[in-house]
Amino acid sequence: MLPLDQYQGGLDDRLKVGTVYRAKGLDFQAVLSVQFISGVAAGTGVEQETRELRERQHLVAATRARDFLWWARVR
Repeated sequence: MLPLDQYQGGLDDRLKVGTVYRAKGLDFQAVLSVQFISGVAAGTGVEQETRELRERQHLVAATRARDFLWWARVR
């Protein structure tokens, strides 16, 4: 396993792990994107905005995949 902040772009067989922000501008043959969903309904405008931001980040993560995408939602 290799953290994305240590990834230099070279080919290897290690699993790269990182955030959407670290993956920005990179692409990968396969991506696993996990979205954690709370059971709490958004109450305030700030909570709603935060939830929408996380949903957009999940979509951005999906665009990093060239060939395979595993899309997961965890409650």
